[in-house]
Amino acid sequence: MILRKKISILVEAKRLTSFGSIHSAVPCFPSVGLQGTIPGELALLSSLRSISIDRNRIEGRLTSRIGQLQDLEALAMFSNDLSGSLATELGLLSNLSFLWLMQNKLEGSLPTELGQLSSKLKYLLLDNNQLTGPIPSEVGLLPNVLYFWLYSNQMSGTLPTELGWMKALDSFAVDENLFVGPIPSEMGQLPDLYTLHVADSLMTGSIPSELGLAQNLHKLAFQHTYMNGTLPSELGLLTNLFRFWSWDSNFWGTIPTEFGNMAAMESLSIDANNLSGPLPSELGLLRKATLLHFPENKLTGAIPTQLGGLLGLTDNILLFSNQLSGESNVVSADYDAWLSFLF
Repeated sequence: MILRKKISILVEAKRLTSFGSIHSAVPCFPSVGLQGTIPGELALLSSLRSISIDRNRIEGRLTSRIGQLQDLEALAMFSNDLSGSLATELGLLSNLSFLWLMQNKLEGSLPTELGQLSSKLKYLLLDNNQLTGPIPSEVGLLPNVLYFWLYSNQMSGTLPTELGWMKALDSFAVDENLFVGPIPSEMGQLPDLYTLHVADSLMTGSIPSELGLAQNLHKLAFQHTYMNGTLPSELGLLTNLFRFWSWDSNFWGTIPTEFGNMAAMESLSIDANNLSGPLPSELGLLRKATLLHFPENKLTGAIPTQLGGLLGLTDNILLFSNQLSGESNVVSADYDAWLSFLF
């Protein structure tokens, strides 16, 4: 169905509130075979609260007249062929809660006007596009955003310290971009942060010790970056952390004994870094561990016998290319299987 024709039929329906469908508390928008561009006439549907047309063949720019839809609460047009830059007029949508525009061909930088969106905004999902430029500091003015996803773009610059103002933030994923510089220490002030992913980027600097204060952290991913320095012992305070991935980076020094306090840890992978010293026997306290990977480092000494008590590891302990001694269950793992669980 051609989208323009469908809109032209509806423009007289001034009280239309939904274009698409919403299931339960989270929008779910099935493909309905629409194609074409977004006509400016869409703005004539003044009572519209939801635009839900994902997984279609919608192309072209998002009309600048979108800002006229003052009642709009959900804008979900992911998995289409939208292109061009994000309209600055998005900042006029004072009732918006859901902005789902991932998996398109959007380009250009994030408009600073996004910071004008209301405190109702909860989902800001722009991953898998062709966006460039930095994250504007104005995003710190969005205190109730839960999910902020920008991964798989071409964005650059440093992460703004104002991210620490987003107190409701649950999931922050900026993997596969060109970001540089360190993780802001202010992110340790986010009480509800569950996921922090900055992998496959040009990030540098050390892991801020302040992250140990983010007690709700469950998933950390720093792999394939230029991050360096020692592993802060404060990470041992993260008793809910169950995934810590930082292979192919440049961390050095010893593995903190405090890592044994990560009671929920299931997958700990710090391959191909410059870690030295012994494997702490305290790692034997990680009773939920199903994967421990420390190959291609500079570890020395005996392999702790306490690791033998981690029955959940099966064949997923890798220690090769170190200078360790002693018996261990060291085998090749099925990387394709466990890499598939990035999110």
